[in-house]
Amino acid sequence: AFEQIPDRVWDEENISIIDYGCGQGIAEMVLSDYLTARNVDNDYIKDFILIDRSEANLNQCEQYVERFYNNAEIITLCKTEKCIDANNIAPKAQTVIHILSNVIDLEDFSGDNIADLLSSDKSHNNIVVCVSPYYQESSKGKQMTDFGKKLIGYTLVYKLEKHITDWAKPYSCQIHIYISSYY
Repeated sequence: AFEQIPDRVWDEENISIIDYGCGQGIAEMVLSDYLTARNVDNDYIKDFILIDRSEANLNQCEQYVERFYNNAEIITLCKTEKCIDANNIAPKAQTVIHILSNVIDLEDFSGDNIADLLSSDKSHNNIVVCVSPYYQESSKGKQMTDFGKKLIGYTLVYKLEKHITDWAKPYSCQIHIYISSYY
């Protein structure tokens, strides 16, 4: 998914990362590997806002981020997506990558609150990276598209939807990347 973010993002002065449902920090480790492959120093990431409903996951994720990104400021929020408000989201950089990995397909995820916060943010260049398994059935399979429709002022710049029977890989994958019109 990070490979599909427009190249100009990596030319910015620095970036903030907000990970909704960060789990144990796998997305942050993948991002570190991606930055290394692009010869971009991890110090390029100014700050992380890590959000998860599990205190244990947050603690593990924070430890990984501290090891991989030595100079980044880290804020952890033990909250569900419905409890996040604009006071919780204060990224330091002008360009912000929002990661929603394996959360949009959860049954209790509505996305309304996050979409409202992102849609009302006119002061940042926002890139929203959504990743989950690809479900063909009508309810779970539509959740990512439905979330994207809630993002007012955003453009879908990349879409991949592959069911396990669509390719020679033993998994399904759905990626949507949205960019704010302010970018």
